[in-house]
Amino acid sequence: MGEQNYSSSRIAKNTVALYIRSFISMLIALYTSRLLLKALGIDDFGIYNVVGGVVMLFSFLNSTLVVSSQRFLNYEMGKGNYTGINEVFCTSVNIQLLIAIIIFIMGEASGLYLLYHYLSIPQERMFAAFWVLQFSILTLIVNILSVPYNAFIIAKEDMKSFAYIDILGSILKLSAVFAVITFVGDRLIFYALLILLVQIIIRFIYSFYCNHKYAEVKYHFCRNDKLMKEMLSFSSWTSLSGITSLLNNYGIGILYNMFYGVAVNAAIGISNQIHAAVWTLLGNFTTSFNPQITKNYASGDWNRVKQLHFTGAKLSFFLMSLLSVPIILNTKHLLGLWLIDVPPYTDVFTQIILCIALISSLTSTSNTLVRSTGKIKSYELILNGIIVFFFFLSFICFRLHFPLYVPYLMLLFSSVTLSFFEGYRSCKCIGISCRRYFYSVHFRMLLSFFIGLSVVSFFPLETEGIIYLLVRLLYAVIVIALCEYLIGFNNRERNFLKQTVSKIWHKFF
Repeated sequence: MGEQNYSSSRIAKNTVALYIRSFISMLIALYTSRLLLKALGIDDFGIYNVVGGVVMLFSFLNSTLVVSSQRFLNYEMGKGNYTGINEVFCTSVNIQLLIAIIIFIMGEASGLYLLYHYLSIPQERMFAAFWVLQFSILTLIVNILSVPYNAFIIAKEDMKSFAYIDILGSILKLSAVFAVITFVGDRLIFYALLILLVQIIIRFIYSFYCNHKYAEVKYHFCRNDKLMKEMLSFSSWTSLSGITSLLNNYGIGILYNMFYGVAVNAAIGISNQIHAAVWTLLGNFTTSFNPQITKNYASGDWNRVKQLHFTGAKLSFFLMSLLSVPIILNTKHLLGLWLIDVPPYTDVFTQIILCIALISSLTSTSNTLVRSTGKIKSYELILNGIIVFFFFLSFICFRLHFPLYVPYLMLLFSSVTLSFFEGYRSCKCIGISCRRYFYSVHFRMLLSFFIGLSVVSFFPLETEGIIYLLVRLLYAVIVIALCEYLIGFNNRERNFLKQTVSKIWHKFF
C-alpha cells in the first residue's frame, strides 16, 4: 500500500510539473501561431504546413522509437537492472544513427518527388518550398538523434527537467517568429532555418543534461545483437502504427492540397496546432502514467496495472473534455479573438479534430498496456488495418467531390472504431473483464459527458462581448467537470484527482 501511495504521489507530482509546462508552452505556441500567420500570410503559412507535412510523413519513426526506447528502459528499471538500462540506451543511440541516415535518403527522394510532381504550390514559391523541405528534413534528423535522451528522461520520470527544456524550446520558437517579422528577405525560408537552429540547441541541452546527471547515459559502443533485434522488432510494429497515423494526419493534408490548394492547408494547419496544444496537455498526463504501467507490468503487479489502466483512461477523458468542449462550443468566437485573418473552414476542421481527440483519450492508456506485454504483432496489424480502411474512404470522398469536411469525418469514425478495439485488446492482455472496463470507462464517462453537454447547451451565446464569452467558457468547464466528477469517477479516482488539484493549488498559492 505504501508503494502504491508513493507511486500515486509521484504521478500527481509529475502531472503537476507537466501541466505547468504545457500550459505555458500552449500559450506561447498559440501566440506564436498568431504572429507567424500574420508574418507569412495565408499562402506561405499553408506552404510551410504542407511541405512540412511531407517531412512529417517520416517523423513516425521519431515518436515510435521514443515509445520503443522508453518501453525497454522502463522494463529494465522495473527489474532494477542497471547494466541493462545502459545497454538499452547505447543500443538506442546506435539505432537512431542508422535510422537518421535512412530517413535522410528517403526524405530527399520522396520529398522532392512530391514537391515537384504532386503538390499544388505557386510556381514563384517553388524555390522557397525547396528550402523549407531541406531544412525540415534536417530538423527531423536532429529530432531523431534526440530520441534516446528524451526517452530516458521520461523513463526516469524526471518531468520537471523535461518541462523546463520544453518551455525553453517554446520561447526560442517565439523568438524565431519575432526575428522573422523584422526580416526583410524571404521570411518563409528564414523561418524554416531558424526552427532547425532551435532544434539543434534543444538537442544539445538534452544531451548535456543527461550526461551530467545520469551515469546510465554514458555512451559507449555496445553491440548486443539480441537486444537490437528485440528493439527493432518492437519498433517495426510500432512504426507501422506511426505510418498509418501520419497517413491520416498529414497524408490527408496532402490530399487537401492536391484537390483544394494551399489556402485549405492553412486552415488545417491552424486546426492541427489547436489539436496539438490540447493533446500535448493530455499527453503530459499519460506521460506521467505510462512509465508506471510498464514498470508495474515488468514487476508483475497486475492489480496495480489494472488500477492505473482504468484511472488513467478516465482521467485522460476528463481532462480532454475540459480542454476541448469549451473550444468546440465557441470555435468561431475564439478563432476571431486569436487570429487576425481566419482561413476558411478553420472552425469546422477544429471542431472535428477536437472530437477525434476526445474519443481517442478514452484509450490513452490502452496502447501503453498492450505494448508493455511486447506481444503486439496482431494488435498492430488490426489497428492499422482499420486506419488504412478509413483513409481509403476519405480518398473516395475526395474523388467523389463530397463536401470539404466529409474526409475529416472519416477520421472521426476511424477514432470511434479504434477506441473500441484498443479497449477490448487491452482487457484481454491481462485478463480484465471487457464488460467491466467498458462500463466503468466508456459508459460512465460518456454518460456524464453528455449530461454535462446537455446542461451547457441551455446556456446559448447571445452576445459578442468578451466578458460573456469568458463566462460561457467557465460555465462549460464547471458543468462538465462536476458531471464527470460525480458520475464518472469512483471514490479512489476522486481522491487521486483531489490530490493532484491540491498539489497544483499549493504550487501557485
